[in-house]
Order: sequence, then structure tokens, then C-alpha cells
Amino acid sequence: DPRITMRGMVSSTLTLKGAVGRYHRSLGASELDENFGNPNQVTESAIHYIIGSEYQFLPSVRFDTELFYKDLIDLSVASDAMIERDGVTVREMLNNDGQGRAYGAEFFLRHQPANNFFGWISYGISRSERQDPGSSQWRAFDYDQTHVFTALGSYELQRGWSIGARYRFVTGNPMTPILGGTFDSDRNTYIPALGGTNAERMPDFHQFDLRIDKRWIFNTWTMNAYLDIQNATNRQHVEGFIHNYDYTETDELNGLPIIPSIGLRGEF
Repeated sequence: DPRITMRGMVSSTLTLKGAVGRYHRSLGASELDENFGNPNQVTESAIHYIIGSEYQFLPSVRFDTELFYKDLIDLSVASDAMIERDGVTVREMLNNDGQGRAYGAEFFLRHQPANNFFGWISYGISRSERQDPGSSQWRAFDYDQTHVFTALGSYELQRGWSIGARYRFVTGNPMTPILGGTFDSDRNTYIPALGGTNAERMPDFHQFDLRIDKRWIFNTWTMNAYLDIQNATNRQHVEGFIHNYDYTETDELNGLPIIPSIGLRGEF
């Protein structure tokens, strides 16, 4: 897999960079299994393109930017086609007819440890898409996240005390909506009626975390006590949906609530 990276200093504070490379991913055992997959598949591949810059506008503060594009080739996708394998007609299950692409930008502002403070802010905006075999339309990939934002900081107080916080925001993952249910008399059950593939999204993710540390320094060892609060605002994150037997009612499946933890750590 050939790859090349280039960096050039325009000035003492500005650096330009770029990269291009080819990558491959080996398929898993289940994807190559004769019963559940297709042993005749080839490895998936991708070509990555990146351009960006690094700007050191203060001795302790750096700003990075990157633009990227990924061309995804020979992706393993489901297939209902019937093929002949070892003289027997079988269902193909999987083949390499899938295509994909991902593109976007990332921004990163970092404050190096200085003046009792350390922190950084990152933001990414991107789109990850797939093109199903036989379709000319691009759709959102299962794990496409349009916006990803993180901000964190830690400040050293007096007498060994420090306080830190982190905030995260992520666009909800795509989901295929269930529009209702159809009764299957042969199976005596309801079959969900699905909407467009990944036509809707899960609710966005927000979380605020808080941490307080106290450090004691002795002659030959140090001890650190901390209070760590995950999801300090006790936000109810929606991680999925559950449906009743005939898909006429829907309820949210929430994630973990506020999680406080206290600990001690010694270093010798």
C-alpha cells in the first residue's frame, strides 16, 4: 500500500501538510465463510486524501486544520443473487459491489500546559455515504456523524487542587424508521414496515463531565484523590427505540444516568 506525507514550513509559525495513501482491510472469518458469507471476496480498499495546516499563533496555543476525502472501493455488501459454487447453486450472501465515500473537515485548537491551564477544542464536520448496488443514489452510512464537538479544560489550583470539565456533542447516528407493522398470518406475527434506509437520525448526544482532584506529595511517593462525575447534568441519552408487538407504539431506550465516582491513587 503506497502512502506519502508532505510537510513544509511557510514561516516559523505556519506549516502546511498533505498526505495521500492507499489502504486495505481484510475481511473477517464470517464474511468469508461458505455458509454465511462468500469465500471469493477480495479485500476492501480505500484511497485517503488529506490537506491541512498548523498555525502556532501563541507559544502555548496551536491551531490545526485538515480537509479530507476518502474513496472506498470493493466494499462487502449483502447479495440475494444465486451463483454456482463448486457445482452447487447457492445464495451469494455477500459480494464486493459496494462503494463508499467520506469527506469533511476537522479543526483542533490546543492549549499546551502553561500558566496552570491545559485544554483543547475540536470540531469535525463530515459526511460518510454508501451507494447500494443497482442504485445511483448515495445514502448516509450507518455510523455517519455530521457534527462532532469536544471541549475540555483543566486548571491547577493552589495546594494540590485541580478542576477539570469536558463537554461533548455528537450528531445522532442514522436510523431506518419503522412506519408500522403488517400481520403475517403464516407466522402469526407482525412484520415491521421499514422506511428509507437511514432516512432519519437518532437524537443528538450531549454530555457534560466534571472532575476534581487533590494531590499530596510526600518524600518518596504521591497520592491523588478524585471525584469524577460522568453525565453531570443527568441527561437522558436516547440509544435506541423499542416497539410493541404490532409496531403501533414506540418508547425510548435510554443510556446511563449520572455516574459519580470517588477514588484514591498512589504513585511510588
